[in-house]
Parts: sequence; C-alpha cells; structure tokens
Amino acid sequence: MKISKEDIESARSLSGEMKSNQEQSMFEVKLLLDDEANDTYKDYKFLWDCYPNPSLPLKSDKYKKRLKAKIETEPQSKVVYGGGKLKALLYAVILGLILRS
Repeated sequence: MKISKEDIESARSLSGEMKSNQEQSMFEVKLLLDDEANDTYKDYKFLWDCYPNPSLPLKSDKYKKRLKAKIETEPQSKVVYGGGKLKALLYAVILGLILRS
C-alpha cells in the first residue's frame, strides 16, 4: 500500500508541520481545485478531530459509504511494508469502527 502525496500533505497540514504560510496556502488552493485531494484531506481531518474521543461518530452514511468503497477497491493481495503501515492501520481502525456501529 503506497502513501500518496495527498496523504503526506494532509497529515503535515493537520499537524502544523508545513514549512511556511506560503506552503500552507498552496496546499489550501490545491484542496479547492482537486476534489480527490480534498476528499483525502477531509478523511484525515475527520480522523484527526475524532482521535482523542474513543467513540467516533461514524453514523454518517456519507462517510461509511466513501470509506467502505475506498477499502473495498484496494487489492487484497498487496503487501504492507514501510510507510504503508500508517495507512493500513488507519483503514483497519476505520473498518473496525464501521463494523462496530
């Protein structure tokens, strides 16, 4: 499983690790122009906002459908290694929470 540039940029933006205001502004413009990057950022922001709360509000069908579709479209035979562990862990947590609710 490969971590995309959008994954990295989303995580850096949420954690405040963008090097400058210009870099943050460029990322925000990208979110306005690129729907896929915006969806990725929204997924990460949702997880970021809910992380400290043990009971995630995953009752929204919109999030459930989009996350299930993303998980189900990933090939099942991929080997997870290196940097892909974080994304695999996030998917596993999300899937567990979806199935629990």
